[in-house]
Amino acid sequence: MAAAIPPKISKLVDVFVSIAAAVVIWGALRKILHSPDADIWLKIGLTTEALVFLVYGFLYLRYPAVETDHGTKKSAAPGDYSVLWIKPCWPLTLRLQI
Repeated sequence: MAAAIPPKISKLVDVFVSIAAAVVIWGALRKILHSPDADIWLKIGLTTEALVFLVYGFLYLRYPAVETDHGTKKSAAPGDYSVLWIKPCWPLTLRLQI
């Protein structure tokens, strides 16, 4: 199910998440490189990540999910190959030429 988020708000949230991801990666890089300021950058990155989850939580509270038909099963009509079921052949045997 998807949420009915207006495009303008969705774009703003996408930009926020992208910037936040850059901050998180920067904090992790500083920690991996054992920089003197690594601890503070890691704290900033993790706090930013928590804010991202908080924004998404409020977003989905404000704009609840809408029903879509993506989760319904589709049955194939005769001659319709848009749904393909592959049944595995067990036991599988392999021939190796040595």
